[in-house]
Amino acid sequence: MSINVPNTSARPNRRKGFSFRCSLLAASTALMALGSPFAAATASAAQHDTQQVLHYFSKFESQVFLTTTGKPFNPSEENPPGPGDSIEGTNLDYVGNHLHHAANWTASDHELCVLDNKGNPVCHAQVAIGGSMILAQADLGHVSASTATSTFQVTGGTGAFQGVTGTIEVVQLDPSAQTSNSDVVIRLQRA
Repeated sequence: MSINVPNTSARPNRRKGFSFRCSLLAASTALMALGSPFAAATASAAQHDTQQVLHYFSKFESQVFLTTTGKPFNPSEENPPGPGDSIEGTNLDYVGNHLHHAANWTASDHELCVLDNKGNPVCHAQVAIGGSMILAQADLGHVSASTATSTFQVTGGTGAFQGVTGTIEVVQLDPSAQTSNSDVVIRLQRA
């Protein structure tokens, strides 16, 4: 589904014909779930040449759309996001999945997706676990409102997670919603 931008906009410098797609909303939801897999990870990261698989339920906490100047706004047909605008969000993460998970969250995360010149979200995330951090990124231009699964690349980290790589598979529980909780499977590798 796409919403066409009117010829005039409440915000200056909008390209005519730029379409605001539900993929942006789905991408922001998928990104919100990024941090959850690291919630129960202990201070010891994967050993050399081993893989660590983690399962988490990620619960939506906050989301805001920001203009290129950093001012919050509510996207709409009259005021769609454009290149340089961003989506910023946070989640609370629980060990398990949506059917069976820990009663308390054990990690939190922050994500930022910036729209490129084609309007596709390019995303970066930081996940804080104790005194360590996981870093991940994704180009979510392929995500649509009907896409339930997105994949992120783990690019490294600090502390116990320094040097890890891997993937994070995020499955949205309601891919058509602007905000959705997710189940996450993270595969960490240390070379």
